[in-house]
Amino acid sequence: MAGVTALARETGLDKRVVQLNHVAARIAAVEGDETRVRSLIRTGPTIDGSHGIAALIQLGLGLGRYEGVLRRTDEVERGGARHSIASIQACVDAAEAAVRLGEPDRADQAAHAARA
Repeated sequence: MAGVTALARETGLDKRVVQLNHVAARIAAVEGDETRVRSLIRTGPTIDGSHGIAALIQLGLGLGRYEGVLRRTDEVERGGARHSIASIQACVDAAEAAVRLGEPDRADQAAHAARA
């Protein structure tokens, strides 16, 4: 992964570098490596795209931060990328977070958003 990212960087494919970093961020999220996730996505007033937010949502789910998962999913819903694959995956994570919080209505709402 590092070699492909370095090649993209060297050849000026900046958008591809961001996309590859998002893939690496999702892997780091599954591993529970918060520092690595945050280093791979750009943060600031907004996180760089729905894939960056989805990595943080997946991380939050794995770390048991269920309210944060639901809050970030709401941000995705209000954003312009609500129909991206990353957004749909985030809705699935939100449904799981709501179930774990014992809130079936919020789980239904998240599951419905994933199908919309």
